[in-house]
Amino acid sequence: MNLSDSVRPILSPQLSNMPDDPVSSMDDVFSSIPNSSNELNVPSLHKCTYNSFTNSVRNRTYFMRRRTFNEQEKQCICLCVSKLCVWHIFCFIVFIMRYTCFILLVFLSLGQLKAQDTLRLTLNEAVALARKQSPQAVAARHQYRAAYWNWRSFKADYLPSLTFSSNSQLNRAISPITLPDGTDNFVQRNQLLNDDALTINQNIALLGGSVFVQSGLQRLDIFSEKQKSFKSTPVVIGYAQNLSGYNYLKWNKRIEPVRYEAAKKQYVETLELTASAAAMKFFQLATAQSNFRSASYNYANVDTLFHYAKGRYEIGTISENEMLQLEINYLLEQTNRLNARIEMDDRIQDLRSFLGITENVEIVVDVNESVPDFTVPVNDALQRALQNSPDIEQLALQKLQSESAVAYAKSSRGFKADLYMQFGLSQTDYIRELQNYWGLYYGLRSITGWDFENNRPIVSEVVD
Repeated sequence: MNLSDSVRPILSPQLSNMPDDPVSSMDDVFSSIPNSSNELNVPSLHKCTYNSFTNSVRNRTYFMRRRTFNEQEKQCICLCVSKLCVWHIFCFIVFIMRYTCFILLVFLSLGQLKAQDTLRLTLNEAVALARKQSPQAVAARHQYRAAYWNWRSFKADYLPSLTFSSNSQLNRAISPITLPDGTDNFVQRNQLLNDDALTINQNIALLGGSVFVQSGLQRLDIFSEKQKSFKSTPVVIGYAQNLSGYNYLKWNKRIEPVRYEAAKKQYVETLELTASAAAMKFFQLATAQSNFRSASYNYANVDTLFHYAKGRYEIGTISENEMLQLEINYLLEQTNRLNARIEMDDRIQDLRSFLGITENVEIVVDVNESVPDFTVPVNDALQRALQNSPDIEQLALQKLQSESAVAYAKSSRGFKADLYMQFGLSQTDYIRELQNYWGLYYGLRSITGWDFENNRPIVSEVVD
């Protein structure tokens, strides 16, 4: 009789009830199998065989369970490795997406600023704006205009001047007068005096005097007596001069041309200094914007590395020391970016105020990569400095002003004398003289038969 034939009837009920999973149901199988041969009605010859069979079954079950546990451990390790690979892939994708989004945001923001409130400037445009509307250029332009009109006023002093003056005096008072017998008496005055004069004056710089020609007419109305009278001065020629005084005409003729020439050179120099300052501020803003772009790029890289390291720190692949070092770098780059932004805003505000731009715009400089190469010889520079520098004119002006002050001080001491000469004709009854003139004119016209107005003989009319 075979062993399997003898054992199969005993184990068939238990083996038939086993589930599909042998590992999970081994304990139930062993609990259902008897522990010894005494519990079974088997012959004594098969007791040893039965015990050997049960022991082999138990050993086989142990090895099956051990093998199952090893496979589960391998599956767990493979699962952890797969998760780690997925995490690395996810972090790499996040890095690419963050970098791409940052670049897109930068380009979109630059495009929006350019479309709305961005002002792109080149170096030549910045210099042109500085020369035209900067506060320094406007102040220099007004100073030059003041010097120009001062020069025009000086030139007008040496040209003939035409002056018309009019004066009216109304006198209604009681005044004492002296009578022919020597006594005084109070007389009531009620009169109006009108005085008009037309004067042509010409200054003479060499002598320091002036020649004038004057014509005037006075009218006196006495209201109490209803009388009126005239006084005319058809022509008055005169000359006035200070003999020992300060000749300001001579000194102004020497000082004012130098002053005006110094003002012109000062204006040109101020415009050049303004252009130089605009170029310096232009390149300062270009440097600040370049630093801000570099700081933004570094900040984007450090920010990505920091968030990538946070994920690695959570799964335990980097130490805490490395994580803290990355965080310090992240905060440092964030601070550098903020400082670069503040510096760029300050440079923009400085350039905008210097150029006189009142609108709140974002200035973006456009730097030309080509740099001109030029050399200035020393002799040429010295010659141009002596020719165009306003300092030379200022020194000459100071010298002339000092000499003028000395001359004024000398003229203020010692003997003083003035010369005043006048020659003219006057007439008290101007209206009667006009009547006499027209009477004399018509008398001569009728006697001579000559038309003095048309300069031709008088043609008599023939009466039919």
